[in-house]
Amino acid sequence: MKLFSFLFVITSLATAGCATPATLQPTEARIDKEAIRRKIRENRKAFHGCYDEALERNPTTKGKIELAWEIGDDGKTSRIETKYNSTGDEDFGKCMAKSLEKVKFEAPPKGQIAKVIFPFIFTDEARETKKK
Repeated sequence: MKLFSFLFVITSLATAGCATPATLQPTEARIDKEAIRRKIRENRKAFHGCYDEALERNPTTKGKIELAWEIGDDGKTSRIETKYNSTGDEDFGKCMAKSLEKVKFEAPPKGQIAKVIFPFIFTDEARETKKK
């Protein structure tokens, strides 16, 4: 049974324009969606821990937490933010963001970043699974 399900959207538009080397900004890269899913699955214990804590505070916790972040050319996450949280538990969203900080993703090409938006869905089914 799934503890939670997730969908995600990866934005990956190449930026255009000219810049001198002193002002050169990283461009946005395409990154494999399945690689993102795989890393989230590999690190699901940390996310489940956040859900466990939320359920201890409120056993009826459910909803969606949508996180947005960037993946640098070293595979590390940065600029993590909670874009949406319908669970009513701000600490739950903070825990999810903190857990995401520790995940190292497949790196985009050198000098590029990948922007990711990933919604985590927590359902009644997940809550029932936790009770068993």
